[in-house]
Amino acid sequence: MILSLCGLARADGYSTDIELARPTYSPGTPIGMDSPVMGRPGTVRVGSWLQYERDPLILYEVDREAGSVVANRLMGHLGVSVDLTRKFSARFVLPIGGQWGTEVDALGADTGGLGDASIGARYQLPKLGPLTSGLRADFYLPFGTHSAYLGEENPRGQGGLLAEAQFGPLALLADLSVIGRGQLVTDQDFTLGSELVMQGGARLDVWPENISINAAILSR
Repeated sequence: MILSLCGLARADGYSTDIELARPTYSPGTPIGMDSPVMGRPGTVRVGSWLQYERDPLILYEVDREAGSVVANRLMGHLGVSVDLTRKFSARFVLPIGGQWGTEVDALGADTGGLGDASIGARYQLPKLGPLTSGLRADFYLPFGTHSAYLGEENPRGQGGLLAEAQFGPLALLADLSVIGRGQLVTDQDFTLGSELVMQGGARLDVWPENISINAAILSR
């Protein structure tokens, strides 16, 4: 299905990645967030994640909504994470998906294909009581379909701080980082540059290691 979309559809948009939530395959995290907590050395996590997004990119003209540039988007992610030691973990994530139903033909990109793959690492700092903190770093490779809001033309990096505080079955998480990229100048009076990413979440372990309730706020 994805391949047929690639062959038939157009891609008239910009080479920029509008993805907000990407799984990290770290243990016990709300989708889109990272955690400094590690498993036993040698622990491998392999998974997939599918999400539908409604109106992830909207065009405004003088504070008036002019239509959805990307109206419907279905994205899947394949990933693997390996905890190499008690302090260090590495991962790889590959997005793939498609979008349809644009309301702005001049900017729309009803198409499908790969997003930008990423390789990343986490490092756990010394614990302080219930608080576990750490560092994260991710490098995004320009594998994504160009001019389709799925990928960018140049590599970009992300680095930041992680924290998780455990209070019995309740865990509070914070994920603060910066995404560095070269500037993308559009014809819509908007320039996309580097981003500050601020994310917070909570996890309630209903059945430890089996069932949990998660909530998160993702912002850029």
